[in-house]
Amino acid sequence: MSTARDAHAKLVRELAAHNYRYYVLDDPAVTDAAFDALLRDLRALEAAHPELVSPSSPTQRVGGEARSQVAKVKRKTKMFSLDNAYSQADLGEFLRRVRDGLPEGQVPTFTVEPKLDGASVEVVYEGGALAMATTRGDGEIGEDITPNLRTLRNVPLGIAHPGTLTLRGEIVIYRKDLDLLNEARLAEGLEPYANPRNAAAGAIRMLDPREVAKRPLRAVFYQAVEGPEQRASHADTLDWLAALGLPTHRKQARVSADGIADAIAEIDAARASYPFETDGAVVKVDAYRQQDMLGATSKFPKWAVAYKFAAERASTRVRDIVIQVGRTGALTPVAELDPVELSGTTVSRVAPQPGAPREARRAPRRSRAHREGRRDHPPGGVGRARGAPRLGRAVRPAHDLPSLRRRGHLPPPRGGPPRARARGRPPLREPRVPGAGQRSDLPLHATLRDGPREPGRGARGAARERGPRA
Repeated sequence: MSTARDAHAKLVRELAAHNYRYYVLDDPAVTDAAFDALLRDLRALEAAHPELVSPSSPTQRVGGEARSQVAKVKRKTKMFSLDNAYSQADLGEFLRRVRDGLPEGQVPTFTVEPKLDGASVEVVYEGGALAMATTRGDGEIGEDITPNLRTLRNVPLGIAHPGTLTLRGEIVIYRKDLDLLNEARLAEGLEPYANPRNAAAGAIRMLDPREVAKRPLRAVFYQAVEGPEQRASHADTLDWLAALGLPTHRKQARVSADGIADAIAEIDAARASYPFETDGAVVKVDAYRQQDMLGATSKFPKWAVAYKFAAERASTRVRDIVIQVGRTGALTPVAELDPVELSGTTVSRVAPQPGAPREARRAPRRSRAHREGRRDHPPGGVGRARGAPRLGRAVRPAHDLPSLRRRGHLPPPRGGPPRARARGRPPLREPRVPGAGQRSDLPLHATLRDGPREPGRGARGAARERGPRA
């Protein structure tokens, strides 16, 4: 029995180390096949010795059943928001308040770090084991998402800390993972996610952890509530968390007041190379003792401020507007652009997002268009450049299919309307969605006035024509 227990402990440590290298350091040491082989060995060992199974085992990450409801959890320490600064003048006012709030002779140092834009969470470890995870909620009460957070493979299920450790962080999706996720959604006829934050926030609150496990979610921690009990400063606590094997951004800089502007500029210049999205920099008084002296208002801590970066703009030319047909018959207009660099990404195809201005859906071919957005919020539509001509009719969004059917542009849904079925009429057959190279009987051009579109340009067909992803 001791031999099996030792083998089990060794496999758990080895799998945890490989997860850390792959999901946190982005430096895998083994192939996926080798990792899967280790996981199979662990499952076989636990099947032979069920008494070895524990909540911290890698085989227990994904639960087997969906929840019917979400429990509310009241946290011990409130999660504050951060006050914002948009200019050097705002930043100077923050520094003045800090100096005025500290006793005479106290000279603060600061930590400057990236401001991640994801879904805020709190994660609690008890006795070294992951015990609880909650959403931010209103700061005092959040939703229990523990089964969902356990599916995130960059979050260790156990750490080498015997007491209670309460962490604050963000659930994010890396840029490369969002690109792959959106390609799959377009292939299924679904609207792409506008930005990683929306995708992460929706996924982490799902009721079924098995569905959450399919999403490329990661956690990045930036604060420990019990930090003052372990270290003297915030920067030291971030180093300690990283040493425990917890995922942190590892981009912090400890500077004096005179070095804050340069540290913010360095983050702004380097953030295009970060795997996650950022929309600013967070400036914090580093020493916990001075944080306690400054205190907080009812909404914000007085020892921290979020400096928000300005939005980026780029102009390009609309080459064409194509209509993608999803497997359910949903129509999604997609603008093909001359490639343009924006927020560290080459943009060549975009789709209007719900709520976009009508002129964003009327940009004709060969017109000039501009795109604007922060790096963490790539815009989901095309804006008509000043002076560009308008089309006489906008592309109807996919959710307006009932209106299209009433006007005769689309056939009725499968089975016909309910009244027709009640009278015994034969059901109407849903037309097959065409693939690449196939003709379609759907009048896809009916919602545009500048000429018919070539049929057969479904999402899967378009993907095949573009070739495999590089």
